[in-house]
Amino acid sequence: MRDIDKDLVSWIFEVDMRQRPRWMKSKDDLILETLEYTDAALSLSGLAFNTELHTSGVSESTLYRRLPDLIEAGLIKKIGPDQRFYRITKNGSSYLKGEFRPPDLDEDKD
Repeated sequence: MRDIDKDLVSWIFEVDMRQRPRWMKSKDDLILETLEYTDAALSLSGLAFNTELHTSGVSESTLYRRLPDLIEAGLIKKIGPDQRFYRITKNGSSYLKGEFRPPDLDEDKD
């Protein structure tokens, strides 16, 4: 099996193994996958641009709404001098592999 095929099979298996709590949205996975794939700290606009390159895309307005919950759950963190960049955490990477279930957050949030 070619490496790309192994990567695809591995990715499909990991998606099935993810333990997504009710507060998480499908776009959250795209955000985390982009941060994992790029292995970089990205600004809000950089994250929007890269999700468009590597997935179906996530708008800046959606990112603005979703990032606080992902930070609260410990899946991503803000870094940099002005805290304007986002990076995936070890828990975020573990979630993508199906090895970590994010905590439940306040269900009244949208």
